[in-house]
Amino acid sequence: MPRGHPIPIPVPRFGAKTDVTQPELPDWYLARSSNVVARFGRLVFRPGFVKAVATGPGARIQGGISFKRTDLVRRVVAATATKWSSLAGSTWTDITPVTQLTGDADNAQRFEVFPQSGVNWLIGTNNADTPQKWNGSTATFAAVGGSPCDKAVDVTAQSNRVIFFNVVLSGTRYHSRLVISAFNDMDTYDLTNLVADLTDTDGEGVAVRHLNQGQFAAYKTDSVWLGTAQAGIFPFQLALVEKKPGPLTPAALLVYGNAHYWIGQDFRLYKFDGLAVTALSDNLDADILAALRPGGKARVFGVYRSDDRSLWWYFPSLNSTDPDLAVSYHVETGDMNLHVLPFQVTAAWAGEDLGTITWASLATFTWATLPATYPTWGSMGGTLKPTVFIGSQAGQVYRSYFDTDDDGTPITASWDSPLRAYEGIQKQHLADAVESSFEQVAGGPLVLIDIGVSDALASDTPTYTNFGSHDTTLTTRQLLAPLGTIAQGRFLNIRHRVTSSLPLKYKGSELYVWSEDLP
Repeated sequence: MPRGHPIPIPVPRFGAKTDVTQPELPDWYLARSSNVVARFGRLVFRPGFVKAVATGPGARIQGGISFKRTDLVRRVVAATATKWSSLAGSTWTDITPVTQLTGDADNAQRFEVFPQSGVNWLIGTNNADTPQKWNGSTATFAAVGGSPCDKAVDVTAQSNRVIFFNVVLSGTRYHSRLVISAFNDMDTYDLTNLVADLTDTDGEGVAVRHLNQGQFAAYKTDSVWLGTAQAGIFPFQLALVEKKPGPLTPAALLVYGNAHYWIGQDFRLYKFDGLAVTALSDNLDADILAALRPGGKARVFGVYRSDDRSLWWYFPSLNSTDPDLAVSYHVETGDMNLHVLPFQVTAAWAGEDLGTITWASLATFTWATLPATYPTWGSMGGTLKPTVFIGSQAGQVYRSYFDTDDDGTPITASWDSPLRAYEGIQKQHLADAVESSFEQVAGGPLVLIDIGVSDALASDTPTYTNFGSHDTTLTTRQLLAPLGTIAQGRFLNIRHRVTSSLPLKYKGSELYVWSEDLP
């Protein structure tokens, strides 16, 4: 029997898009996805999680940072509600003084690095305690000098000054106030002359962040402000840019190049380049709004991944207190996808790997079991390799890499091509075979392949028939044509499903279709 003629299904390079009906979707988009992203022209698993070291700091991670001292020694610091810990070799070392911090789960620990007198100082604030500082060498951190404030929501540095935002002074909260340090001196403050209140809107201050040479941006719940360095008595000119929703939290505001990105008070994604605010998330607005628990918005955070130039935001689902879902956004292609996480995560920060894996630390593995955790040499990490650190509710810190699983747990992924009336809506389409292309993986997974049908688009979820599985260990052509199985309907699509600890690279499909006129 002759085969139906092949319909190419391209690699979906621009992610999922649900703001139009599926037949209207342009090529290169997905109808829905879970745990996949486009990378280097292939569709792959989202990055997985590997413990930074065997034992974490031991309490809910509230924030962190990776920075270098002036002698180029790398420091990785993770914060809990009460402590800061520094990663030294394979051990987290407590650097907290006798008096511990008093933070809480709804206020992220924020960090900034400020060079002063030949030292790269780490400055931290948590909206619960006085700002703290650490030089990367001493046994403990200490309070910032000059009494800048009792508390602050966020901190940044611009034009040789430290800037705190949304502060408490002498027990009184100033929701819109900026407190600015003296020039080149993080320990000197003039609380009469070097303060500014952004009071043209009634929203509360959420975040402040360095933007570019000479400018910073301040974000309130209802507006975006720009500070520009100037000569004169006051060091910055301040202006209201737009009345647009600000970030949900200071940790939800991300930097890439000379622009800021955030998930806003209305759960949409935004970008500010110093000139205008632009909405970015039309593709998945409805999905994010439906998935994010409004009561958990204080715990939303994000991170920039330099390994594929993407931005990730983590948020709690409707039944979770801490983030267990994520949305990724590629800054160049606009590729957006949703992701399901294996456990609740609470903080993330970019950094460089410290190469702590040694043969001794692999002593519990055999060559047969090693790939379950480290499927490739690259997934084991290496000295000063760019990575992302992820903190969990359980007090562990992970490194996040492509081509690895979730701390030994396989990643489950799926992706659906759009429903299509390939030869017109007046045709009945019959699919009798499907062929997909994957890069071969030694010991790789089976990928289940289903054909979906719909007659009237009454649901975005069609009726699926499984056509078999693609064996990624093989190099031979795999044309799936179950004897006597035909999927038929006015609209057709393909769904792929897979669970694996090994890497996956999808390269497109072909759907073999007949058609006949409808009565």
